[in-house]
Amino acid sequence: MSFIVGSVTSFVKSSFLNSLGDVARYLTPEPDNIAERNNIRQQGITFLKKLHELNNRSKPDRIIVVAHSLGTVVAYDLLRLLWTDYNEIYTKAPTGKQPLLDVVDGFAKAPSTIAANSDVFAQAQYQCWEEAQTLGNPWLITDFITVGAALNAIDYFMVSHVPTAKLIEERELPVCPPELDSKDQSIYYRGHIEKTGAKRRPGVNVLNHGAMFGMTRWANIYFSSDFVGGSMQRVFGKGVKDLVVKRKSAWFYPGGHTHYWDTKDKDNALREIVEAMKL
Repeated sequence: MSFIVGSVTSFVKSSFLNSLGDVARYLTPEPDNIAERNNIRQQGITFLKKLHELNNRSKPDRIIVVAHSLGTVVAYDLLRLLWTDYNEIYTKAPTGKQPLLDVVDGFAKAPSTIAANSDVFAQAQYQCWEEAQTLGNPWLITDFITVGAALNAIDYFMVSHVPTAKLIEERELPVCPPELDSKDQSIYYRGHIEKTGAKRRPGVNVLNHGAMFGMTRWANIYFSSDFVGGSMQRVFGKGVKDLVVKRKSAWFYPGGHTHYWDTKDKDNALREIVEAMKL
């Protein structure tokens, strides 16, 4: 009996705590964590900005961010910070209305309609991005793909005096579809074109600081047996496309967390990952 208890305890420590402990550390603003977290943020944002600012033949048409496990927490954090550097930058005035913004805005106002129209919503997000590109917005990240994501439990691991729901309401944590502004009841506002000389050119409708997923799609892939991955819609909204991959596992030993790319495993998730990239 003591052997069984010892084995179970060892499993919990090695699998659960090691995999999820780093998540808690990253999200906890303790003195020992802050410096390293800032270093990770700085390196990650610098890398993504370099991709956005390339002006030669190597410049990507679009960027797909794929992250696994703890990486999903870090990637989400980087994207939400990076978005606020780019969401207001427009260099061309629209010749008419920006209809795709209104389509996505409509889904944000009625998120319950997304389940029956998930492909329409995803297409609207992409077309909203294309629309912004024609107006000179530099944002290139069209897709965020999370795999075996520890991010799904952010409300359990984030140590803050402000509840996760409040941070979402204040648009500090971007959700999908985007959270409506409490005053305007919209996900966008009237902004300005980049200054030319001393004058500001005609305005443009701009997605707000929390509306990253107005033009970035989000697919979340996880094994049914994964003790870390799980549904993202629970916290981040009906616009996240949750994709559950069935995987057999003993009831007392859930697993598969590190096997998403294992081609020797017949229950791998490569097909779903490639499909989510929409190449």
